Amino acid sequence: VLTSRMTEAHKCELLGGAFAMIVQLSLALVCVLTLVIKRQSEYPQRDWLVWFLDATKQGVGSSFGHFSNIYLSVVIAQSLPTADECQWYCTTYVLDATVGTACNLILLSLFSMAVRRFPYCGEGMIPGDYGDPPQLTLYLPQLAVWLMIVVIGKVLLLLSLSQVIVPLDALLATVFKPIRKYPELELVLVMILIPSVLNALQFWLTDSFLKRSASNDKMEDGAETEMTGLRSGQLDDDLLVSNHS
Repeated sequence: VLTSRMTEAHKCELLGGAFAMIVQLSLALVCVLTLVIKRQSEYPQRDWLVWFLDATKQGVGSSFGHFSNIYLSVVIAQSLPTADECQWYCTTYVLDATVGTACNLILLSLFSMAVRRFPYCGEGMIPGDYGDPPQLTLYLPQLAVWLMIVVIGKVLLLLSLSQVIVPLDALLATVFKPIRKYPELELVLVMILIPSVLNALQFWLTDSFLKRSASNDKMEDGAETEMTGLRSGQLDDDLLVSNHS
């Protein structure tokens, strides 16, 4: 889906094929290597299983964003006579990796704050905490929450983008004009170089929020303390009622 060709009007189009698979596998490899390097550089290091669960949450969310960007780029290119699929793919990729990532992390932080505020309602939802040993019953709800956050972030981004499609298309035509006659260069920049760099930065940053961290440990300790306080208060009330009776 990521290879390109130039039409008679010098428009780059997203196509399928063997090279498309190679490009997608290369981008996925960059993401995996980024997370492996991050794990090797952190202290204390996560268990490999915990790391894998953290990584798959990102993988699912990133796959959704990746294919939705492809679909959106094709739809816009078919709607506007001057639009170029590859240019719009690059644009949606950049917006997704910057504005979209910021939106997702803000929503995740708000969710974490809600879990901290109401620990009895969000038990087992502390990001990156899957139990010891890790349990699917704790992982799957966290995966569902993250995917929901990614979908919400994507919808908000698309609603904002829909307001500036026409002027933005004109801007893209001007920015990409110097390389429109060099499809190979456009392919390398739009499909390989830019996504690889952005993927590495996006996965490194997002992993810091999705994994269990010291702040999450404090949040869990606070939740346990609050739950203990609630139980103690209930016991005190029960004892008081018993004494009165």
